[in-house]
Amino acid sequence: MDGQGTYYLEICDPDGTRRAMLDDFWDLSYRREVNNSGWLRFSCDGQHSKLALLQKNSQLRVYRRDPVNNVPWYEDFVGIYRKRRFETPDYDRFSADCPGAMWLINWRVNSYKAETSNRSRFSNVSVERLGKTLLQYNCTSLATTGNGRLRNGNFTGVFTLVVATDQNRGPVVSRDNSGVRLLKELSELAQAYGGDWGITRTGPAQWTIEYYPGQLGQDVSATVEFSLENDNMGEPHYEEDTTEEKTIAIVAGPDQAQKRQMRVRTSPVWSASNDIEVWVDARNEQQGGNAALDTAGDKALRENRLKQEFGFTAKTSPATVLHRDFDLGYLVTARYRNLVTVTQKVWAITTTYDAKTGKEEIEPELGDP
Repeated sequence: MDGQGTYYLEICDPDGTRRAMLDDFWDLSYRREVNNSGWLRFSCDGQHSKLALLQKNSQLRVYRRDPVNNVPWYEDFVGIYRKRRFETPDYDRFSADCPGAMWLINWRVNSYKAETSNRSRFSNVSVERLGKTLLQYNCTSLATTGNGRLRNGNFTGVFTLVVATDQNRGPVVSRDNSGVRLLKELSELAQAYGGDWGITRTGPAQWTIEYYPGQLGQDVSATVEFSLENDNMGEPHYEEDTTEEKTIAIVAGPDQAQKRQMRVRTSPVWSASNDIEVWVDARNEQQGGNAALDTAGDKALRENRLKQEFGFTAKTSPATVLHRDFDLGYLVTARYRNLVTVTQKVWAITTTYDAKTGKEEIEPELGDP
């Protein structure tokens, strides 16, 4: 998708103090992802005077606007300065790689001993409560040795992580996660049970983490459609595979032989002509009872559902303008001739901007919600 955007970088100290605007970089690219940190890269003259303002953990805020489509300046991404490179092929060149703000969650692991109730062993709790408990007791003032953590883990440097109010949403699950890296655990929860995790800058050096039980963005599938007919879809391809589809989960829980706890879960797409079983070994679900076994069965059915691969290149269209009509985490419609019309989720957006030519390329990546 060739866009109409223009950009600048705002260089900030780690505490958020604004130091300078950088708009004479040579090239800029960044990637925003659902349930992951993403990244920012840029290059400029290796002798640029503003490079002296950069320090470890500087914030690099990307601002974008699209004047052709009346999209004003907005903050599209924040990178944390952690990697730099100087080189002189024929001229001095500087380049930097910066993970996104969600990477800060990965500064912490779940530092509680195994089988610690509601810290490293969770039984029959909602996905939101599980994730936010992990964050609160590993990243905030609750992350103390007095609460059983192996070391005090509160963010006491320049960055602050705030956990949004727990509303107890999402499926009920049981899980053991001592020692896991927090962002990895949140991503796995979202992949297995649905919902998304998002992070928003709510202060100069403060980020708030929230759980979205549906999806990160809005559902605009009724109004935003990518299709050949709308001239905003290029090089489409579609593949549908039901070879490994399962529609009945037979869940085998704790205990043995005749005493073993059993549950049966049925997929919404089950029919007499689509009656395919899968055995789910859930012997480790010791604490959650039938709810935990049902969750394990539903997870297996989700992992073994119809596989659809629908790819295409997004193209510029007056009806599909980034940040006005769709954005990261949104649900949109994708239609390929009369073969398929599906709701797709925007899982990632990679943006590339060449300051020398003014060319902008936006590549949204769509997939099953």
